[in-house]
Amino acid sequence: MDVKSIIGVISSYFDRLGFKYKVEEDDLIITVWEIEGRTHIILIVATERMIGMRSKLLESEEVPDDPKFFKELLKAHHLMSNVRYDIDGSGNLGVSASSPVEALNFESFRVAFITLLFAIEEFWKEIAPKFGLK
Repeated sequence: MDVKSIIGVISSYFDRLGFKYKVEEDDLIITVWEIEGRTHIILIVATERMIGMRSKLLESEEVPDDPKFFKELLKAHHLMSNVRYDIDGSGNLGVSASSPVEALNFESFRVAFITLLFAIEEFWKEIAPKFGLK
């Protein structure tokens, strides 16, 4: 399946779920969510082999330089194996998920996307307050 077709399939899933989104350049979906009083832009990209989802949580200068913070993130990884907290090349903290195109079906996509939203909410409810992050 080509990238444009994959994005078409994912768009149809968003339509089915009643979620708002925008398709950009045939290989990117952008959707915006209000979670815990913060606006989160979620990017969904596709290649012919993989689908990736990511949202930024903190700018690099906001990321605590505290081993306990990273320990909390690792504990969260253990509890939510479908998603991961990560740091991009610029040092921004985010949350992401990926899956092979071969596994793409409505239910697996729905679960992965909802889990990503849950991970954002959990970060702001459970992890951020421990470190004074707002």
